[in-house]
Amino acid sequence: MKKFSSPNHHDYESYWSQLTSFINDNTNLSLEELWYNLNYWDLSPSPERFYSYEEAQNLFLSVIKNGIETGLSLYKATNEKKNIITDIIESQINPSTDVIIEIGGGWGRNIFALYMNQKYPHVDFIVGEVSTSGQEVCSLISKNYNTPIISTYFNYYDWENLINLIKVKNYKNICIFSNHSIEQIPYLEEKMFDDFLNLNVESLKFTHIEPVGFQLEGGNSTYTGNSMYNQNLFPILLKLKNTNKITITKILPDYFSIGGWMNCGSLIQWEKIN
Repeated sequence: MKKFSSPNHHDYESYWSQLTSFINDNTNLSLEELWYNLNYWDLSPSPERFYSYEEAQNLFLSVIKNGIETGLSLYKATNEKKNIITDIIESQINPSTDVIIEIGGGWGRNIFALYMNQKYPHVDFIVGEVSTSGQEVCSLISKNYNTPIISTYFNYYDWENLINLIKVKNYKNICIFSNHSIEQIPYLEEKMFDDFLNLNVESLKFTHIEPVGFQLEGGNSTYTGNSMYNQNLFPILLKLKNTNKITITKILPDYFSIGGWMNCGSLIQWEKIN
């Protein structure tokens, strides 16, 4: 089963597995403290070691938000990313929402950030992840801190497991998002979107923060033709819109990035038309 777009992308099995020892050796940390430490490691320019709070205040990164580039410390950049993700997803949530799912969610960084906000006592949290190590790290954190977060297998080339889980749980109002995971899939299959749209649900809302600006009018054309990056997310969404299957509710090209323009995530939100 194919997992990633290219051997030049991260080997996520060994990448996420580096977190296990740190988690097991630091059980005295609160969930929030652990979350920050894992983010400092993951968001730093070269995650070769874990950073302290003091070090994170003195390591500076280029951050882009709404087309404006600034320099922020690793600590502030981590907070900015957390706030952006939570604000965007919170805008999609209402009292009837059953579940929040991140596809390609790694060890669960974004889902744990949403959970720590403690604004959704009625909502289930699911992290869909292709790598075994990512699933194991997410499950380890969830177990150690007694959270309701579930990690399950999801692959952009093999999505049936997640579809079946949604059916078994009988979710009716679903919020799904991706954050820099579709970027690694050169060509998505339209059938994946059709299978989600064919679910018997009352509402289905998707959010993507992905470096696909070159696919959007007014977006960054840096990656046009680069075979490692996704080429067809927005063309698929346009086709679904033109066939009256979805409504595209928001498009913000080159919306947010940690690390500069070369990997800037564009925001796209859409909903199923019932």
